[in-house]
Amino acid sequence: MKSTSQRWNKGLYLVSTPIGNLSDITFRAVEALKQADVILCEDTRMTRKLCGYYAVKTPLRAYHDHSTDEDRAKILALLQGGQRVALVSDAGTPMISDPGYKLVQHCVEAGITVIPVPGANAVLPALQLSALPTDRFYFGGFLPHKTKARCDVLGAVRDVDATLVFYETATRMKAALGDVVTALGNRHVAVVRELTKLYEETLRGRAAEVITMIEGGHVLKGECVLVIAGTVDGAATGTAAQDQADAPQMLQKALANMSLKDAVALVTQTSGLPKKEVYRMALDLQGGEKRWRARGGCMSSAARKSVVTAHKRGVRAEWLAVTYLVLRGYKLVERRYKCKGGEIDLVMRKGATWVFVEVKYRQNEADAAASVTKTTQHRIINAARHFLSQRPIVRQGGSGRDSVSSRLLGMIFGQKRRNTEEYLDGIAIRFDVIAITPYFMIRHIQNAFGVNL
Repeated sequence: MKSTSQRWNKGLYLVSTPIGNLSDITFRAVEALKQADVILCEDTRMTRKLCGYYAVKTPLRAYHDHSTDEDRAKILALLQGGQRVALVSDAGTPMISDPGYKLVQHCVEAGITVIPVPGANAVLPALQLSALPTDRFYFGGFLPHKTKARCDVLGAVRDVDATLVFYETATRMKAALGDVVTALGNRHVAVVRELTKLYEETLRGRAAEVITMIEGGHVLKGECVLVIAGTVDGAATGTAAQDQADAPQMLQKALANMSLKDAVALVTQTSGLPKKEVYRMALDLQGGEKRWRARGGCMSSAARKSVVTAHKRGVRAEWLAVTYLVLRGYKLVERRYKCKGGEIDLVMRKGATWVFVEVKYRQNEADAAASVTKTTQHRIINAARHFLSQRPIVRQGGSGRDSVSSRLLGMIFGQKRRNTEEYLDGIAIRFDVIAITPYFMIRHIQNAFGVNL
């Protein structure tokens, strides 16, 4: 063999190889491959390309997940005979989500020297690109293929005080992100693909937002790195309000794979919301199906599917609207408030301002605004009048709690005023519309209509 400045002793060399760009390899790694008597690799075709690029003529031998104890015994015999053996993976650092640990374990037990030759890996670059905390991180390898197993793995690290890093294939990434929402909540994530290659890309945002990107036609290929905010990130586990907003999406996925009882139990544990509230949301999500059954199943399958889909879309839109408002300082007071002659989607409060919100899911903003007809406006105002007459309100600047007087209600709803925001006794009343379009783009229309029609 060619002499070098480094002394190449006998033993097992763990040689890191590029993860995409062939230039990402150290001089020492190339020399280690050349000085080895044999190179163990997962796929000889992949390693042969690398060896050809760097003119490495060392013989290749397969070593992978399916290698047996007998195969390892033959390798140990080579090492004990004084040969230098290099172990490589298809890409990156050996022993990181590959079968090399068994061989190293046997070498250590046999007293054979093991020498690392460090270099490229996918975990650290993905962590750098994620824009999430890097002082502590947990690497979980490849996520399981099945939903239940994935949720179990993710649930086990829910309270880990570090950024979470997993490997996942592009074809399963959407499902994996759905399980992140179910098991961990709508955390900030980064999906990194094609690291060091021509089409290197990072998708960042909350898990539900990245799902929307993928559903919108964003194409993922190959193997990806999924980085998830841990509890060290203030926005990772989120506030109770954020968990409340995420619960419908968690429930929708859970209901597709388990019974109502089990789905409610899982989401209650995951989100920290009261079981009664989660159960009510579950019934809402199943409401479209129940309506169809109440009609005796007389619709066609296409019509039935349309009703169920529209109902689920509406429920999800309402909770997205809640998320949007809560993150802007509003407090949810009531959802789907009903009375004789009226109904309100959301009743929100911000300081002394009471906001009655109509949520519309439509193809575009104009359609959403047009769908709030005069009849709809009357229905909302009637419900608002009833709600305020029953509700104790703390007046700004005062310490007492009193129900809104009939005189005040008359002043708010009895006068023919074009302005929709009425400041009376320190209380503000407003009627808003939140329009949600496909891909869940949100437009908040404040003072959408007059209080007296």
